[in-house]
Amino acid sequence: MQIISNVAGALHSPATAELSKLNTKGGYSMRSILDVGSCINTSDDRFVKLAENLGHAVVSAGYKLVTGGSNAEDNVDLHAARGAAAECDERGIDLEEHVLSIAREELEVHGIGRIRNALGNGSVAKRYSLVHEASAVIVLGGSEGTEDYIYLCEKGNRPVVPIPMLEGASRRLYERYSENLPLAIPEFVNFEDFTNVNRRLDNEESFKKAAEDAVSLARKCFSGTNVIFVATPFETKFNNVLGAIKTAANNSE
Repeated sequence: MQIISNVAGALHSPATAELSKLNTKGGYSMRSILDVGSCINTSDDRFVKLAENLGHAVVSAGYKLVTGGSNAEDNVDLHAARGAAAECDERGIDLEEHVLSIAREELEVHGIGRIRNALGNGSVAKRYSLVHEASAVIVLGGSEGTEDYIYLCEKGNRPVVPIPMLEGASRRLYERYSENLPLAIPEFVNFEDFTNVNRRLDNEESFKKAAEDAVSLARKCFSGTNVIFVATPFETKFNNVLGAIKTAANNSE
């Protein structure tokens, strides 16, 4: 078992991919999928439908939706959270357990689900906090800020699933994937898996299927890694995390 023991490091364990779900209390936590992006073309109503269906699909698959908390109509956060909230209501499950927003303290948020402040002030701290929380990231549309999320994900070994039907960062990433997949994507996943997400959106069922395919691919990507991204600001908490990981690894052998 190898531990890179700095405040923001990664752990690679030969034990089992289940270790990647370990939380700081030594138990197991729900996998989280972060949705990021924004609408480049405000006249394209496909954005809202896709974002809402993504929220539904994440919760329906048994995962926690993570957003940046924005209440802007052109941001994926609000619409994905609304979709997730509707899915929680349909299933009669706890909204705060399935929707988490990590926001900057000074900004107004949509208020859906559980709200948590970022690890620090500023957009960089918020993006880092969100990427740290996620097992995988789904990108829809997006501009320069979304590109920053993609960069952080690649540095933090987080798999990113682009939905390429809308223009913006997600389409540019999809085109880059057609040439070469990043290291965060497991070897058993190929570009054809991503082409399955790239479907024609012409009816309600097609939006639902596109969202479900994106979540399914995210699951396939993070099921192939047992990397735990560790980032705690205080030595005591950091040692507690490492202790919990070691205990779980020993028990699994």
